[in-house]
Amino acid sequence: MEVEITHKVDASEKGKDGKYDYYYEYDLYTFKDKNITIIARSYTTESDEIHFLRAVQNEKHRPISKADLKLPIFNEIIPYLKNINKIKINWLSNSGYISVE
Repeated sequence: MEVEITHKVDASEKGKDGKYDYYYEYDLYTFKDKNITIIARSYTTESDEIHFLRAVQNEKHRPISKADLKLPIFNEIIPYLKNINKIKINWLSNSGYISVE
């Protein structure tokens, strides 16, 4: 499994008062094996939490499904995340975030 971590900031322009209307800082995790890529996000304000957002398979992006959580790549992803102190592990379903465990 290959892991790529990219630090991102999503923010509005600063207002006249020097403040942002919105400001989100997070790390985007990309987990790749030969069959699938899994994308997850962890906000810096909630460093012990991570959310699986989507999968990429055959160059097509799609939502994570419950069946994806049983794929072999997750046998590597979950221990990796726990080792870096991500203890609240969720996936984005049609009804919101659901705990992986």
